[in-house]
Amino acid sequence: MVLAGLLATSTGYFSLQDTSCFAAESGSLGRRWMVGQDPLPSSANQSDDFEELRQEPREELQPQANKVDAEVLANFNSIKKSDNNQIQICNPCWFGAVGDGKIPKGIFVLGSVNLTSKMTLRLLKGSKLLGVSSPDSYPLLPALPSYGLNRDWSLDPSKRHSALLFGYNLSDVTIEGPGVIDGNGSWWWSRFSKTHVLLQHGRPSLIQCMFCSNITLRRIRLQNPAFWNTHFYASKRILVERVNITAPYDSPNTDGINLDSVVHAIVRNSEISTGDDAIAIKSGLNQAGINFAMPSAHIHLHDLAIRSKCLSVGSEMSGGVYDVRVENVKFGDSRPENRWHGIFIKSSRWRGGVVRDLYFHNIHSVARSGLKRQTKVFIKISMQYSSRNGLEGEASEQPPAFINFTFDTISSNGAKQVVDISGLVDSPITDIVFNDVIGTNYEQGIYCSRTRGIRVLNSGVKAVDCLTDLVDPSWRDDLAHLDPPAGQDVHDAQSWLEKRKKLIATVFGNSSLPTRSKPDNIQKLHRGLYAIHWDLPGHGLRSTVFTAPLRKSKSAVLWHHGHHDCVCPSPSTHVPSRAKHLKRKSGVRPGWIQGPCRMGCMGTKHTKERAANGTGYTWWDLDNVTRFFHALGHNVFILSMPLVGVNFDPRRSTNLTDHWWFQHHESLGDSTIRYFCEPVILTINYALSLGFEDVVLAGLSGGGWTTSLVAAMDTRVVKSIPIAGVLPWSLRFDHTAAGIEATGDIGDYEQICKLKPFPFKNGARHKGYGWRRDAGREYCQACNYKCQFLLAGFERHRWQLQIFHEDDTCCYAAAGRHQEFLGYESDIRNALASQQLHGWFTVVVTDHRLHELCAEDKKVIQAALTMQVTPKNGAWDMLPCDVLHGKLEAQLLQALGTTYVIVAAVFKSSAARHFMVNCIKVGAKDVQVNFVADSEYPICFGGLGGYCVPEASTWEIFMDEGSEQDGPHPVLKMGLAKADTSRGRWQEVFTQWEPWQSAKAMMEAYATNALEGASELAMEDGNEE
Repeated sequence: MVLAGLLATSTGYFSLQDTSCFAAESGSLGRRWMVGQDPLPSSANQSDDFEELRQEPREELQPQANKVDAEVLANFNSIKKSDNNQIQICNPCWFGAVGDGKIPKGIFVLGSVNLTSKMTLRLLKGSKLLGVSSPDSYPLLPALPSYGLNRDWSLDPSKRHSALLFGYNLSDVTIEGPGVIDGNGSWWWSRFSKTHVLLQHGRPSLIQCMFCSNITLRRIRLQNPAFWNTHFYASKRILVERVNITAPYDSPNTDGINLDSVVHAIVRNSEISTGDDAIAIKSGLNQAGINFAMPSAHIHLHDLAIRSKCLSVGSEMSGGVYDVRVENVKFGDSRPENRWHGIFIKSSRWRGGVVRDLYFHNIHSVARSGLKRQTKVFIKISMQYSSRNGLEGEASEQPPAFINFTFDTISSNGAKQVVDISGLVDSPITDIVFNDVIGTNYEQGIYCSRTRGIRVLNSGVKAVDCLTDLVDPSWRDDLAHLDPPAGQDVHDAQSWLEKRKKLIATVFGNSSLPTRSKPDNIQKLHRGLYAIHWDLPGHGLRSTVFTAPLRKSKSAVLWHHGHHDCVCPSPSTHVPSRAKHLKRKSGVRPGWIQGPCRMGCMGTKHTKERAANGTGYTWWDLDNVTRFFHALGHNVFILSMPLVGVNFDPRRSTNLTDHWWFQHHESLGDSTIRYFCEPVILTINYALSLGFEDVVLAGLSGGGWTTSLVAAMDTRVVKSIPIAGVLPWSLRFDHTAAGIEATGDIGDYEQICKLKPFPFKNGARHKGYGWRRDAGREYCQACNYKCQFLLAGFERHRWQLQIFHEDDTCCYAAAGRHQEFLGYESDIRNALASQQLHGWFTVVVTDHRLHELCAEDKKVIQAALTMQVTPKNGAWDMLPCDVLHGKLEAQLLQALGTTYVIVAAVFKSSAARHFMVNCIKVGAKDVQVNFVADSEYPICFGGLGGYCVPEASTWEIFMDEGSEQDGPHPVLKMGLAKADTSRGRWQEVFTQWEPWQSAKAMMEAYATNALEGASELAMEDGNEE
């Protein structure tokens, strides 16, 4: 066993002039290896499945020397240690190029080291290799070919750092203990951020082997990597046994073992407790992984103790994964701070690739009785993994496929949900078998969505929506008759107006809208914030509307929260203003019994990221829209649904999100839909009485449904924007083996129509609220959903913009249904265009997965509210972030001398051939690019990384031939000359702003204008904050 070649290193901490100590013992390596040379080739008679792949990138991966970091050396040399634990600068000459290859007791500091073939690196007890905390000590390598970019968050994703121990094109390498390899990751973790990227080329892994064979890792402790602990890439015959891998639970992306395009791998008898996946099986990212075409296969994982987040397959699985066997795995321990999860098989629509033939046996979790539940789902299989988990390359044109998984002898104790399976409409997860599944201390059993061929055998855990068969999606055409765009009675404009009258009469019980404009009470909550109270007749219901007025605004936006609710601490609980908000425990939400909501409470539907970083979120503005719409010059009124959030009434309902309480009163003849719409109409009346000239109505989820329905009835709503809240009736059903059945998109009580196929007339299970018997609402008979969409944009000056999310985790996801969405959009547009004077209707899909108002949605809204275009204008199909009609991307180019060149926008939509850009606004530290069609609206706002000379800026437009896939498209380039006060390289050339950031410069102008005497809500004590 030899250590020869270990000093193929780039630490630069010692002289490499004398290479005599690297002479190989006769018969050991056969040739001398020196710094700067290519890695030693494998033997001629060795079977080599990856030779072609190895040859291609070899020139770029030659070992290279690192720069010396004198400061780091000084810091290490200044550390005082005992004689038995002396820190030393690692010099493998101390061990000899030949010999036993043992590293003695002590701490040895080193940078990236290149391993060689036929070597054993043995760390004796008490020895530690400690990674240096200096990026210069880890050479730069090109991105992995199956990824096309650095998967870590970095300023320059085209390069990545070499691992602490790096092997390329090697064979017969063993790394063993019982010593320790420590990545010293805390230095890197402190500089890591997903939102404010600081690291130029990301972080190095602890051990990485590329295009290698016969690699053994045994009886060793790996800890605290900067990035992944181990990464075996495009390699074969891997053995990992009796290893202990650790990292703090909150350390970012510290995967234990990553098997990436690996064949014939065994991981056994090991303990893993890290900050991310314990073991992850991967095979490349999106189209790059498909092109690389090297799957992970023939993998056996067994006898493992996992205390990390999960054991996963994916999400980078585009090259394929098959024949994986996982046995005898125990998740978790009794420590309350250790939030173990379970098995996670994950992918995304843009991944492509196939995962098949997976077998899991004897998988169980440790019971933690009495401790707070930390595990949400024990086994999760999802094709809707978030795009917020690293950079994404070119998307695959085909969705992924999950086929033939078996789970046998599974025991879940303490997870909130035992199994969750979620496929795609056009790629259901198929042929999954669960045998002998036991669940204890759980709330939900096995839940399936968009699956086929799910079998649950010998299990006491209840399965929901896990059908053994799923019909051909083409049968969906049979559902088209459920809601045609217009009935036989509609021939002209007057016919549509008659439908509006019938709709109003059905909702309100008479032919006119409510006319009251004076609130029952106006309460000043604090400086710049008011609560408007409407008492609704009939059941003593009260609706509260919040507003923080904006001076000099002539436009009012009514934002509808939908089903959002707020959570408040009890009155006796003191919560410092900067303290973290209390999390809801199980049972009744605190605050409803103890007292009303107060400032500082958060919405239960907010994500952790919002709670941590969402400055501006409050209990009354759960979507943080006030600042956004104020920046666009609009006053904001914020509404909630009846019996939800601030309108919750424990005398009427015990459920904080549904409205089935109204069903009984509806059966008695009450027009219950009025309680959803009347507060909106009254607030519009009030806003107009204050002098506002334009009314914009927008809302999320149930608020989106309310938005669309009110806009169909009230022509004073000029612009309506429902978000993930409403679909045509026909798109809420699937044709299953049992017949036409309602999907999770059927909606809540208020959205269920008294129309064929009458899904709950004779009783059926509602996917959100259990068994229901319900005839449906009659307002849909007067005017179905497509009719409502049309009426919202019927008049010449009006339009409706519907926004959906590609992979919404709640409802109304657009993935796999683009043609259906475009189909009903076309139906409504054609019906509108048939009128002599008409408004417009459009649908936008943003690439988002959470059921929330996201940044992409806000960009769409900003563009729609600021542009002034006519119906039929092509600009409607070129809104930013729209993946339904086309794509608009922002890209940056490199710095050139004292001038930075920015590619501000690349249009890939076919309609882009007709665009003009003639409005470029360059400030000292900001840039605005406006798109001009029939009118002007901004498409790109952002801040510069330093000061420039605005008058010296240049720009040009040219046609780029593009790739075969993209085709020709116009490109806008800008040149920015640096100011003398900002010479040198900018850390970030250009940062695209969110809409509220881009309008920050306008805030001062709005603040200086007074709304003198125009409103009784005008702030007598100054501007809002």
